[in-house]
Amino acid sequence: MLTYNVPMYFISIDPTTEHVTLTCIGMECVDSIVKDKYGSIDELPKDILRRVSMLFIPDKIPFEIAGVGIRSTTHTFWVCG
Repeated sequence: MLTYNVPMYFISIDPTTEHVTLTCIGMECVDSIVKDKYGSIDELPKDILRRVSMLFIPDKIPFEIAGVGIRSTTHTFWVCG
């Protein structure tokens, strides 16, 4: 279970269009410059993209990497900010 004192990002990737929906969760999100929709995963901010990429590697779902996040389904992720 994720229990970090940083913003969390819920990321959902549409398997048909590859559009990405990102929801920031936490007090730090009030002043966040992160957008909520992206045309593809490659358009995500670099630090978030790096974390999502790390979670793509294993075939095991759900999959958690401490300090990085969780891949909860094939197309959804919880990522530490």
